[in-house]
Amino acid sequence: MLIGRQDGPVFIGREEELHTLARCAAEARQGRPWVVWVQGEPGIGKSALVRHWLDRDDLAGFRVLDASGGASRADVPFGVVRRLVAGTPPRRRAGLDLLDRLPDSAPPFQVGAELLELLGRYESEGPVAVVVDEAQWADRPSLQALGFVLRRLRADAVLTVLVTRSGVPAGQGDVAWQDEVERLAAVAERVCRVVLKGLNTAEVARLALHVAGFSLGTGTADRIRAMTGGNALYLGTLLAELPQDELERGVLRPPPSLAAAVHRRVAGLPESGRALVEAAAVLELPAPLGRVARTAGVADPAAALDAGLAAGLLQWWPAEPYTPVAVRHELQRLAVVAAIPPGRLRALHAAAAPLVDRDRSWHHRVGAAEGADDGLAVALAGEADRLTSVGSTEAAANLLLLASRVAGTRPGRERFLLMAMALLMGADRFTRVQHALPEVRRCAASPMRSLVLGAYATSRGELAEAEQLLTDAMEATEATEATEGMEGTEGTDATGGTGGTGGAPGDPVVTALAGVWLGRLYTLRADGRALASVSARVLAGEPEKAGLTALAHLARANLATGRAFTDGPAAGLAELAALPAVPSQVGPDAAILLTYRGIFHTWSGRLTSAVEDCAAVLDLGRRTGCPVLAEFVYPTLTAAQFWLGSWDDAAISAENGLLVTATEDKPWAYAAGYVMASRVASGRGQWARAEELLEAAGPWAQAVGAEFSLPLVALGRAQLAHAKDDHEGVLAALRPVEESAHRRDRAAVNGMVVLTQLWWRPLYAQALIELGRLDAARAAVADLRAFAEGVPCLRPAASWLDGLLQERQGAREAALATYRQGLSLPVTADDIPLHRALLEQALSGALAADPPGSAGRQEATAWLRQARDRFARLGAQPFLKRCEDALAALQDGTALSGPSLLERLSDRERDVAHLVARGMTNKEIATELFISARTVDYHLGNIYARLGITGRRRLRDLVQRGTAPA
Repeated sequence: MLIGRQDGPVFIGREEELHTLARCAAEARQGRPWVVWVQGEPGIGKSALVRHWLDRDDLAGFRVLDASGGASRADVPFGVVRRLVAGTPPRRRAGLDLLDRLPDSAPPFQVGAELLELLGRYESEGPVAVVVDEAQWADRPSLQALGFVLRRLRADAVLTVLVTRSGVPAGQGDVAWQDEVERLAAVAERVCRVVLKGLNTAEVARLALHVAGFSLGTGTADRIRAMTGGNALYLGTLLAELPQDELERGVLRPPPSLAAAVHRRVAGLPESGRALVEAAAVLELPAPLGRVARTAGVADPAAALDAGLAAGLLQWWPAEPYTPVAVRHELQRLAVVAAIPPGRLRALHAAAAPLVDRDRSWHHRVGAAEGADDGLAVALAGEADRLTSVGSTEAAANLLLLASRVAGTRPGRERFLLMAMALLMGADRFTRVQHALPEVRRCAASPMRSLVLGAYATSRGELAEAEQLLTDAMEATEATEATEGMEGTEGTDATGGTGGTGGAPGDPVVTALAGVWLGRLYTLRADGRALASVSARVLAGEPEKAGLTALAHLARANLATGRAFTDGPAAGLAELAALPAVPSQVGPDAAILLTYRGIFHTWSGRLTSAVEDCAAVLDLGRRTGCPVLAEFVYPTLTAAQFWLGSWDDAAISAENGLLVTATEDKPWAYAAGYVMASRVASGRGQWARAEELLEAAGPWAQAVGAEFSLPLVALGRAQLAHAKDDHEGVLAALRPVEESAHRRDRAAVNGMVVLTQLWWRPLYAQALIELGRLDAARAAVADLRAFAEGVPCLRPAASWLDGLLQERQGAREAALATYRQGLSLPVTADDIPLHRALLEQALSGALAADPPGSAGRQEATAWLRQARDRFARLGAQPFLKRCEDALAALQDGTALSGPSLLERLSDRERDVAHLVARGMTNKEIATELFISARTVDYHLGNIYARLGITGRRRLRDLVQRGTAPA
């Protein structure tokens, strides 16, 4: 424990813990990143241990970025990240636009990516330590951004220290903070837990010597330790409180509580000292001494500060600008606030309100209120409206919760509470809503209550209950809006606010939100007709006229999805025709619509446009911090890149998508992310990896939106079976897709089956042909031909499979003509190389029936070589192997390709090598892969060693040639 004295601080004990911390720091210095998690009950000495350690030689040369959470700051998005980067010089943050602004709505993974880049810049000069004290109060977006960073540290000289308390009482802070910090620590490769216990008897005696100035007998020290549990803060306070003669004689009465001891210390201060301590406690955060003195009404702040420091209640930082002051420990601060008389407490809040920033002033204005204050409630609601309009959803919800505390009527209080919960649901802050559910359920029945409970049930996958609640909310508000429209009434009251925070019956916000959440529900059910219907109802209410542009965009995206589910992806694109054709011309307010356009471009076979849309969306997120649904953008990009033949890029996108989903805890996206990642593994012949990914996808698909996700899992399994040349396996995997596609009631067809025809139709048709089920194959090929008329990139595949069917029916000449017709099609920007290679291989197989030495046989060899080269460029190892076996059967004397370069490297090394081949610098590679430049160097060293080469040029040549040196 660190004990303050007139002759300087003295640290007592914790030798074992300090040794552990020193060992982790030494390893981090060598490029083996560690996470150290320091845990213990409040007052046990966690922060003192870390502060003492930061001053030791163990961290000499480390750049330290530190921040502290706090109960009052847990709901401020990116509050911890702001404090971590607060002291960073502007030159260090050049180009890191999100870290400069940190908008509340910024995607945590994008903030994490910039934080990783900042750490990399510091790493170029030496090791870095990131310290987060009171991490149990850290805001969730900051924890997610830190989680992103920890997932990407591999060969970095970075040490992360998390300090959390145990035993936080129920109802204080986020009830799931333990899970959040557990998840944060679990993502790191190396984690060390340091659990602090109370001081032992010898350490208590040493502490008494420093605090009281004389020695205690062993028996007395042991009794004091037993009374306090060795809690360092409690011990220090107790030793300073108990009379010296009592300590010397070893006759102890029961110790006072920590709060009682703090109260006595405050009461013993001179009036100015007491006022300064109380003001610092009310201000909560470290604040300039002058501001604390003005809040307290103290004329001589220096003398008052001396008294607070001598009592062990205040700490200050004299070397920093404006000499910040704060209460030394959170437990002491809470005890001080609890003892301030109500009138005095309100006066301090009133004095603080004009002295702090705008956001904090609302907290103090509420603290200064005497009972209910409807005027203040309406002002808070108005500010919440403003924050909502600029995307600061969670900050707006926080103000509405304050408004619910000061509203003068029960309907007003409940309305503000429920609107806050609705905003938090929209921001995916499900844990905060879960914590407030008992209070929500106690609210009177209303459309807003139904909305909140229905939205929460949707997020939990309880779709039947959610549908009824959300339908009730939407129908009730629509009916009231219609009545009000006829009567010309406004439907607001003194505590209801206006615009986005009213929540009264008939409020267009409730209608739009309920409709959007119903849209999510019907998306999870893959029910296109219901989705399109409810979304059209939302848009018919013209939400833009009520200032609800963001909700209007979500409803438009839902409507497009509903059309795509019923009539195919081209119908979805038609609903988004008003978007600028050039993706870079789309602004951040329409980023969600651009995301959906990218999705529909992919499934309609407009693959190059899909890649452009997805890239523009991700760039918008990087530049502006706007929400972009990156958990779906990356899997969409993976699919488009896979079909375009950019399998290495697809592998990178798949990895990034899973990283975003894990970082931001988006359970609805896991199944799609795992399935898309499995496609690359299947195509490369990485059977175990593909199976692992599909196994991981299954439970998520069952748990969250089975109708939406299970068809994707089925397609992933079919792709794996196809790569293995297992046609029975393809049909078995596609059975649920086939059954849905052939339902007589077209309204009952699963929307995902309609959306994903580009993927499953070729797999299904080939499997039927290869298994000799020719009647069914004829129908499947005819359907594929018809579908390909509107999807030009599928025309080579349709020619391949039509020709294959003709061959199986004995019409060899017709098959040859069909194959040649397909190969005569021009190669377009959306061409699918895998399909073209299979078409070339099929033509070769038909020609191979000619006699040896014939022109047909020679042409067969030429086509097969061309197919082989395409498979090699893709890295499609199982297809390549089958192609080379066919070449050997033709007795071709041409040397077969050497072993693939990719087979010698790990997945991450393969990604780095691929990007080197594209001419990217280490910094550009680091940005693309969300890793540090130091980690890129580490991977390059491993690549050179594995391949026995030196230099980027040699590596680039090898990758572009596609084979490794012999």
